[in-house]
Amino acid sequence: MKLCKSCKQPFTQYNTIQALCVPCAIVKGKKKTVKDAKTVKNAQKRELIAAKEAIKTRREWMKEAQQAFNAYIRARDADMPCISCDKPASWNGQWHASHYYATSIRPNLRFNENNVHKACSVCNNYMHGNLTPYRVKLILKIGIELMNILDKDTTPAKYTIQDLKEIKARYVKLKKELDCSMQD
Repeated sequence: MKLCKSCKQPFTQYNTIQALCVPCAIVKGKKKTVKDAKTVKNAQKRELIAAKEAIKTRREWMKEAQQAFNAYIRARDADMPCISCDKPASWNGQWHASHYYATSIRPNLRFNENNVHKACSVCNNYMHGNLTPYRVKLILKIGIELMNILDKDTTPAKYTIQDLKEIKARYVKLKKELDCSMQD
């Protein structure tokens, strides 16, 4: 008789290399099968994600980059009031990342941090940005020199898929850093 390495009970060996009793060997085999199945499933999941990434269009990458950028802007300005109407940061409504120059008019300023600030949904949606007070507060926030640069910047912008991947990665990372610094 030999002692099972798992349950420490005596058992009859069927061969010289057998270290576990039959019930423990069955349990171990089932655990290994489950682990192998999970490994295969995870590998398939990674392959599916990679395949989906490979077929994404420029428009889809633009949307994801914009979402990451907007999330960063809202996190950056989390403690600030609405840029247009001074609604306090404690307001329970929805907050937006509001572009002073709209992306349809000035696509080159889409990811410009000086052009985008936290605003309440009321100002951004229903008042189309509430631009008159926005401009006044924007000048106070970034200064007249940077405002003049924004006003004059009309360089054409055509973002490649690689540009958009980098923009998304950059702003996801920046937001994580902001979130970590806020928790400390």
